[in-house]
Amino acid sequence: MGVGVLVGYAIILLLLILSPIIFFIFRKNGKTKIGLLISGIIVFFCISFLFTNTIASFSHTQSDVEKDLDYANIELLEDFEILNNEVTGIPERFQKTTLKITENDKNRLIREIENGKDYSIRKSSCVFLCFEYPKELKSNKSYFVNYKFNEEYVRESYFKKDDYVPIIMVVSLSLESNKLEYERIEN
Repeated sequence: MGVGVLVGYAIILLLLILSPIIFFIFRKNGKTKIGLLISGIIVFFCISFLFTNTIASFSHTQSDVEKDLDYANIELLEDFEILNNEVTGIPERFQKTTLKITENDKNRLIREIENGKDYSIRKSSCVFLCFEYPKELKSNKSYFVNYKFNEEYVRESYFKKDDYVPIIMVVSLSLESNKLEYERIEN
């Protein structure tokens, strides 16, 4: 956790302490409704900021999943179900999502990974996460790595839009189940 995040939490704490003081100042001056409104707005924004990741975890929709998987150049052609979605981290964002997909989609995606450029069987996972992002990785261009590790078929992708934080996607599938897991990392 960086210094900026700690400063952000300190500001939120300060605002939460000040909100009842603001309310009582307005109440003392006979403007209780205005004090309640201003205090309520301050508390609402502070609480919503603190629970941003929790809200994102519960409000993840199928269209959000499709947009995420698009970064890894993966398209699900049949219906799927979101089994779990967990979002952590401020300002770094780590999202782990588990989907139940059809047998047809699973087999097609495994074939795509196996037939993908530079497919290999690896003794370790972690390509882009362990990479130091050299200047060879240009902005506004997607990079993909396809491999098999511990009986899982994996596609990692890296995309950085302009000067924003890069998005790393790690999508994994197993022959044993119809679950697709992906991690979206913005770090």
